[in-house]
Amino acid sequence: MEEDTATYQSISTYKHLLKNSIPGSMADLREPLQLLQKAYSILETDSIEQHAAALRTARDKTSASRFSTDPDVILQAAVEGRVEQIYLDEGAAKLGVLECATYESWDKRIF
Repeated sequence: MEEDTATYQSISTYKHLLKNSIPGSMADLREPLQLLQKAYSILETDSIEQHAAALRTARDKTSASRFSTDPDVILQAAVEGRVEQIYLDEGAAKLGVLECATYESWDKRIF
């Protein structure tokens, strides 16, 4: 089965083909939920890898003055309308009030 998958992947011209697959036979999966969980895991892993690659590409193609990981610099640039793309760490948090002459926080708990 793995050999068939590898062969298919090597000859396929479909550009969105994922590199991982669900091994085994459908008979091995007694519950449809198992198949869904395995498929979701593959999709999630692929999505994370794609986003990480896009971030690396953006960092490599962008001058240092236009790429930042500093939340204060990013917030100021966003207020000024200078943010084209933003990648957020799921665990990131910035608490406090953003004070800027041209911006007023709509909810004091957010900024």
